[in-house]
Order: sequence, then C-alpha cells, then structure tokens
Amino acid sequence: MNYKYNLIDLNVIMNKDITEIKDYFRFNGINKFDKNDIETLLVLSRKINNKQGFNVSYNIERLDKEFDLIKYGNDILVNIELKLTNRDIEQCENNYKILKKYYSKEKIYVFCYEEKKDVLLKYNDGAKMFDDSSFEELNSIIDKIINPRIININLNISSVYINPDFYLNNNYDLSNGQQTTKNKTINSSEKTILISGRAGTGKTLLALDLYSYYIDNNKKVIYLTPFKVNNLVSSELKQRVKMRTVKSFLDSIRKENYDIAIIDEAQRLKEEDIRKLQIRINEKIIMLGDINQTVDYEQGFKKLYESNIEGKFNIYQVIRTDDTFDYFARKVLKKPTNVIKNKKIDLNKIKIYMKDDINIPNLSEYTYIEPAQSRYFVSCFDKCEKHSCKMIYDICNVSKTTYDVISQEYNKVVIHFCDRYYINSEEKISCSPGVCYGYLENQLYTIMTRAVEELIIIVEDITIYNYLNRIKENIM
Repeated sequence: MNYKYNLIDLNVIMNKDITEIKDYFRFNGINKFDKNDIETLLVLSRKINNKQGFNVSYNIERLDKEFDLIKYGNDILVNIELKLTNRDIEQCENNYKILKKYYSKEKIYVFCYEEKKDVLLKYNDGAKMFDDSSFEELNSIIDKIINPRIININLNISSVYINPDFYLNNNYDLSNGQQTTKNKTINSSEKTILISGRAGTGKTLLALDLYSYYIDNNKKVIYLTPFKVNNLVSSELKQRVKMRTVKSFLDSIRKENYDIAIIDEAQRLKEEDIRKLQIRINEKIIMLGDINQTVDYEQGFKKLYESNIEGKFNIYQVIRTDDTFDYFARKVLKKPTNVIKNKKIDLNKIKIYMKDDINIPNLSEYTYIEPAQSRYFVSCFDKCEKHSCKMIYDICNVSKTTYDVISQEYNKVVIHFCDRYYINSEEKISCSPGVCYGYLENQLYTIMTRAVEELIIIVEDITIYNYLNRIKENIM
C-alpha cells in the first residue's frame, strides 16, 4: 500500500529500532531510506534542537532526485544531505540549483553532514565550495522555521514537441538518468552513439538538451527525425531547432557538412540510413530510440544495439508517468520486465471491457489509437470489412495510428481489439491478415505506453478479455 507523504517528527524515531523507524516512515509515505541512512539520521537528530516538521527522503519523481532532509517554512528552506564518509560537492551544488529554481524567493541553505568525522559543512554557491559550519549555526537557522511545510516540486512535463515552452525557456532539469547519459555521450570518443530507453524515460528531452549543448559549444548540429516534423512539432520549436527528416537530409542534393547529428526515434532507421549518416557527419552521430517500438521492418538501430558497439548507453528511469502502462504492456506482450527497477504501479489506471459492456465510460475525452499498416500512415480501418470499431472511433476525441503518436503522450487512451484479434498457439495476441502490418507486438506496446493517466482496452473476443484480466490479476 502507498501511503500519503507527511512531515516527520524526528522526536518519534529517537527511541525506536531500525525496523520500527522503517515502519513509521513507510506509514508516512517514505520508502527509500535504508538502514545506513536511518543510522546517520539518528546521529544527526540528536544534534538538532527543533526536531518537528521535516521532509524526509523527499523524491522529485520526474527528476529521479531524492533529498535526504529538508525543513521548509517562513521563507526559509534548509536541505541537509547525510553522508557516512564522503562529502559530495556536486550533489549539493545540484540540490541548491534545483531548490533555487523552484523556490527562488526563499532563503536556501544546503548542508552536508559527514557522520564518520562528525563534520557539518555548508554549501557556498558563490564560491562553489563547502564552508565549515556548526550545529549552532544550523540550529539558529532551523529555529526560525515556525510553520514547517511540505515542499512540492513534483512537476509534470508534457510532450516537448507539442508544448516546448519549458525547453525553450530553459525551465527544466534533467533526471539523474538523463544527466548521466548526457555526460557519457559528451565524454565518449566514439563517433556513433546509441541511447536506448523505454517509453517515458525522456529521450526526446535529452535529444533536444544535447542539441542545445552542442550549439552552445559552437558545433554545427542537425536534428533529425524519421517522421514529418510539420505534422508533430510546434512551430516555435522548429524556429529554434534545425530539424529535418532523415530521408530529406540524406536525399538532399546540397550535401551540407555537420559536426553532430542527433536522431530521435532512431529505432525506425534502416541500416542503409545509418551507413550514409556515418559518411555525412564529421564528429558524432547520436541516435536515441527504443527497440520495443520498432513498428516497421527497419532493423538498423536494433542490429546496432545488439552488436558490441562501445558507445551504447541506457536510460531506465521513467519520468513521464509511473511504470503502470509500461509494465502491463510488457506482461501482456511477453517482453522482458527486468529493466523496470523499483516499479511503481497503479492498476486502477487500466480498465478492460467487453465491447457491449454498459459500464464503458463516456469516451469523448479519450484518444483512440490503432495500429497502422505501413510507414505511409495507412489506417487498418481502410482494409477492414466489418468496421466494428467505428462505434468507438466516432465517440473519442480524436483517432490516431501508431505513426501519429511517435514521441507523444495522451492523458486518456483507448485501444480496441476487434474480432479479428485472437490469442495464438504461443499464447500471444495476434491478428488476421490485413489488420496490421509491421510488428504488431511493438505497435501494441507503443499504443499502450502513450497513456499518462488512464488506459481503456475494449475487447470483442472473450479469450483476449480473459487473458488481459489474468495478466492484470497476476500483477496485483
């Protein structure tokens, strides 16, 4: 059970053992503090006078970022990072930067406590270094916080291609996983870089951030996509970022030279495309993609990813939503789930109905997504004879195919399995000829992982209905 996050009274933990403290934390929505963290916190707590009203292990989910201890109120925000031995100036600098961005009007203090040396250090942002501090200084600051509050910087970021203001205004921070991958990419001596991440890990934002980095470092950069940017990218973003499709770039008569090429949704590249890019680009080709979303028969990215290439990096932490839709899709489609660490799942977000179920909600606010037949945006609806999906198709807010939703997400998504879908001899969802071309499995994965808040699955075959509900029940 997930409990609501609450402020912590450090007085409560003073005379408890580790197990009791973990239970107390868990009941107050804190799950990440381990035994070493708790032991260091106990030592620190004995030195703090005003022990009430602390944010403990506050997690910014979108950034995959955790703050050990924060006390906030009365226009003051104090962060204390707990270390057994090694002080971490980079972490404290990053903490200060994030806290200052979202609490710009408050007075920000960042401390680091080293338990082994019993040393308290205060981060000096002007000098980018630690100054020696004391518990007298820390307590004098904390005592000024009379009305402690829970901080709130768990922001949501929508599709950067459609709503790019936060990127254009530099009003964002990369997650730990994104930042680590960025650093590895920049520091790599390899010409060809592959960045793989499952749905929702922020590959597109990282691609744009890398574009900005190389532009700021006076590199000549081209940003490439396999889809038509006019259809899916806002005009404001296109004005800032030099974007082209891979095809138009490679087919252009004028052969411009570029230092860096950044390719988003690179799982749709052909092997020939990659070979041509390696000739055309001078310094570095950075390809970001997800082999589980290879919806066509293109194998360039997948084959390169499965080879022994040196410049291959992975992002694991989802920032767009929780793990619900990704984990469920993997279970349904029999894809590996071991890449999902510390999964956070809310199965109430997934609802499964037979087509004639009277409990199907009003779908007017939902996005209907169906598999496409080819890379030329042909809908399976054009080939279907029965058109049994039309009832759902017409009610939904908008209808799209797999190719329309590349790098997009939608709050509420509907997927429909008509009577031409079935469970095959391998216990997998399959379909009759003419319904879907390309990789059905990957197209279904792409559709299911477009949802942010809710996924509704409407089914006509009772075998598929039972199969999906079994998967859901087993996850529970």
